[in-house]
Amino acid sequence: MSADDAERIARAAFNGIREQFPALTFVEETDAPVEISIVVPVQAGLKFQVWLALQNADELHFSVEGRLWLRWFPCTDPARVAEFVDAVSGLLS
Repeated sequence: MSADDAERIARAAFNGIREQFPALTFVEETDAPVEISIVVPVQAGLKFQVWLALQNADELHFSVEGRLWLRWFPCTDPARVAEFVDAVSGLLS
């Protein structure tokens, strides 16, 4: 799969998470040194910052306040993407 495929897969995963939590604000950081960087800032309903990313071409990253950092790869494996979405959704809920 190409880098475009990985980005499409990651964006679909991020958008799926965003749709589950419409009350939360998700901010894409276009100047971050990774393929995709999304911050979910501290806000009503969320006491800590969450960071979601696609980096190194095929890795989905999930970090909480810099204290917890997990990654799933390759993002081209549907089972890995489902695990990622489940982990992020579980924390946010």
